[in-house]
Amino acid sequence: MFEDFTIEPDGRGFLVSVAGAAQSRVIADDPYELSWGYMRHVAAAVRHRRPEPIDVVHVGGGGMVLARYFAHAHPGSRQLVIEPNRDMTAAVLERAPFPPGAPVVIRPELGRAVVETLDAASADLIIVDAFVGGHVPGDLTTVECIQQLRRVLRRSGVLVYGLIDHPESRYVARVCATVRASTAMTVSVLSPHHHFFGNHTVICADADVQTEGLLAAVSAADPQYRRRGAAELDRLCAAAAILTDAAPAPSPDPPPGAHGA
Repeated sequence: MFEDFTIEPDGRGFLVSVAGAAQSRVIADDPYELSWGYMRHVAAAVRHRRPEPIDVVHVGGGGMVLARYFAHAHPGSRQLVIEPNRDMTAAVLERAPFPPGAPVVIRPELGRAVVETLDAASADLIIVDAFVGGHVPGDLTTVECIQQLRRVLRRSGVLVYGLIDHPESRYVARVCATVRASTAMTVSVLSPHHHFFGNHTVICADADVQTEGLLAAVSAADPQYRRRGAAELDRLCAAAAILTDAAPAPSPDPPPGAHGA
């Protein structure tokens, strides 16, 4: 049984909410309009790295905003969307379908189980943007899961997490420390300037992929976010406990009155 979702008009588009929390804002007639910061970060990273078609895995589909963006901005991109809520997917695509013939496969299953079945070195980009009960599921941020994600990612690929956390960023720090402990990937974090509960973008890639040019392009995509410096990340990660399948943790509870992104 999946959480209740709603689809309501929102200006030029519609807002998809799950269990009362805003999940996606979809602009049906403009797939290039990305309303939320982490989506703009992902788009900027790909524009900088690979203007041609790419292979994308979305762990969490929601309003299909990024999947529709890539279908238009990088036509021919092969995309796998892992989204267990069939009814929500159908309702979204009825209002904002993919372009005809776009090579998009949707698997109505749980993310971790599907990731473990995917071929090695088969994706240029993996986006983990999944929520259950208003939390990022704990099984998607453990050492064991991150190693599986790295296995699926090509050598030149990029892994992006969309996370939610309090301004102290203790949860984000744990995820970053876990990536560092389980792979050789370099981690960068973009956090909102405001000091409230909110969204954070975690970008993971090998050092020769995560260049200063890529990070500058991503940082410029949304001035409401700041890129956290290397020394700050080192300090955060040094005090953070690693997440494992034996000791996972979902993202923290939002404070009262916080709804969605």
